[in-house]
Amino acid sequence: MRLQKISKEMQKKTMWASGESSEIYLYPEYADFDKREFTWRVSTATVTEDTSNFTALSGVKRWIMPLDSQMKLKHSNNLRSIFEITLKPFQSHGFRGDWDTICLGKATDFNLMFKEGVHGLIKHSKLMRYEPKKLSQIFNEAFDSRLSRQHSRVTIGIYSYDGTCILDNESINSSEMMLIHMNTKEIEDAMDLVLINEDSDSVNIILTVVSYNN
Repeated sequence: MRLQKISKEMQKKTMWASGESSEIYLYPEYADFDKREFTWRVSTATVTEDTSNFTALSGVKRWIMPLDSQMKLKHSNNLRSIFEITLKPFQSHGFRGDWDTICLGKATDFNLMFKEGVHGLIKHSKLMRYEPKKLSQIFNEAFDSRLSRQHSRVTIGIYSYDGTCILDNESINSSEMMLIHMNTKEIEDAMDLVLINEDSDSVNIILTVVSYNN
């Protein structure tokens, strides 16, 4: 098991058609997202237009979560409407990257993307001050045996949105992410890792898990 902290300064900023994207982590680390040569990616993005079109990503599954305001997504495929959904802050939604997706509303969002054959999800949690929580208590989905049996590697991520929390004596400040890389035999070692907020009344964190092969 290996911990890797991604500071705000380490995150790669790029522009997209309707705002700015901050790439938090790309796997493999030598991959090229522009060429779509990657296994999975974690990022945040701003949507600065009232109406925007998401970039089409064939063969990619996407999870998105607005962080500061609600957004409405309209999905279609080959000009046929699939469905619409309005997401409130910290509500997650998964969809296919090759769908035509229109976003209504300005927001900052959190994103997890991964190629076919990879499994993953995202979840929001709120850490109250001086109430330590085991990782298995707040993110039991990451330790579902059906997930770990799929692949040889699992990475759990903890992103702090608006405060500082501590994991295994390592601080995670606002806009930073701690990644826990492990093989599937080490999953139980991560269950008892403790998160604690000693900074403010509450801290909003985004949890991610990705199951994949080397």
